[in-house]
Parts: sequence; structure tokens; C-alpha cells
Amino acid sequence: MMKEMGFTEVYNMQGGMLAWSNAGMPVDNSGASPKSSGLTQEDYQKQVSANPLVLVDFNATWCMPCKKLAPILEELVKKEAGKLTLLKIDADANPELMQAKQIQGIPYLELYKDGKMIWSNMGMTDEATIAAQLK
Repeated sequence: MMKEMGFTEVYNMQGGMLAWSNAGMPVDNSGASPKSSGLTQEDYQKQVSANPLVLVDFNATWCMPCKKLAPILEELVKKEAGKLTLLKIDADANPELMQAKQIQGIPYLELYKDGKMIWSNMGMTDEATIAAQLK
């Protein structure tokens, strides 16, 4: 799209801004509105330990695969009829947590059983794959 707009020097950054930021590279946020650092690791651990089975969805409003995955996750939670809790975490609102967990791409899912992570997945996946992890 940028080439079509007339840009002659265009690069595709492998992993995008999440990978760049997690690698400790400089990011100029001087023009952006100030954001909170979001959840601490301690708060995150409390949330994933609050219920017996917790599926965490790291996402962002601008992420198209995240938007496609959202209804799949919500349907899965409905099917599990109260056994599964869905915790949605906005990657942009939680940069320190994203960096601490070294998450380099979204959507990113983590499944916790009794506060311990038993499965994770980066990228798009389907309901059957997630449901298989719940057994």
C-alpha cells in the first residue's frame, strides 16, 4: 500500500512493533497520548489464578486476526457453560506485561488451570484446537 502511495523505500519488519519493543529497541512515543503501563505481573497472576480454568486472549483493536478470533473464543466460553473464564488483555494498554512475558505477536492465547499455564498459542487458531486443550 505504501509503495502504491509513492514511497520508494519500504520495509516489512519481521514481528512488527511488538518484536521491536520486546527486543529493547527505541520507540518514539513523544506524539502519543500517555498510556498507563497496564497490569503488573502480580496482578496478572492473581487474575489467572482467580478461577479454575482461564483462557487469556492478548489482542489489540487494530489486529484483524484478533477480531476474527474474538467470536470463536466467546462461543467456546458459552459452550463450556461457566467452566471457562475468558480474560481479554489489550496489548497496547499493557506494554510492560507484554514485554515481561516476551509476547512478540498477537493474537496470543494462554490457558491456565488452577493458576498454572498449560498451553499457549501465538497466531490464529480454531475452536477445536483450543477445546482439545480443555480436556
